[in-house]
Order: sequence, then structure tokens, then C-alpha cells
Amino acid sequence: MRKKIAFYGGSFDPVHRGHLAIGDALLSQFGLDEFVFIPAFHAPHKRRTKPTSAYDRYAMLCLATQGREDISVSRMEFDMPERPFSIETLGRLNEIYPNDQIFFVMGADSWMDIRTWREWEKSSP
Repeated sequence: MRKKIAFYGGSFDPVHRGHLAIGDALLSQFGLDEFVFIPAFHAPHKRRTKPTSAYDRYAMLCLATQGREDISVSRMEFDMPERPFSIETLGRLNEIYPNDQIFFVMGADSWMDIRTWREWEKSSP
């Protein structure tokens, strides 16, 4: 059976209730089977003087989603040989889930800057 999975990419610095509410809303409104956070190892468009370490942000997301079977956190961007741009992460998701319907979710702040992303025009099906 083809699963519906949403992947939410972002820096999540810090993760907050709004991020979790997006997951809950999308799970119920779109009948998703899974909702997966993908914390960026490095967010090149975020201009913070001292960002929280990627590993700490990952740990915070794991704590925030603890006990949830329908929401999880991926280490995908941590485990890739080179730090990927979003287009590479999307390509990897398509390789891993070829038979599933996948959705990529992003915050409004990212959407406003999408035209500055590497190969942004290739990111839609």
C-alpha cells in the first residue's frame, strides 16, 4: 500500500509547539501515515550569529516527539557524506521512498527565500 509521508525540513532553532502543531494538523487534514522532521545540519540561508549545534537541535526534536508513533525525526542530513542542499535531500527521499507519496513541508520563512535556493525550480514534481 502506498503511504503518504510528509517531510518537514528546517533548522528548528529552537523547536517549538508551532512546529509540532504543523505536524498534527497535516497528519489529520491530509490523512498522512507519517510526519518526519528533517533538521538541517547546516542552514545556509539562516543568518544567526551563533546557531545551536545541529546535534543539539536534533536532540531537542527527539525529546519533543518522544512517544509519538506518527511523528519522527530523521538524521538524513547528518548521515549524508556531504552536507546536502535541500534539492539533494529531496532526491534522496525519492530514492528511499519510490512507491510512496511524499510531501516536503517548509516554514513560511523558507518559502519567502525559495528562489535563492540551489536548483529550487527542480523541487516540484
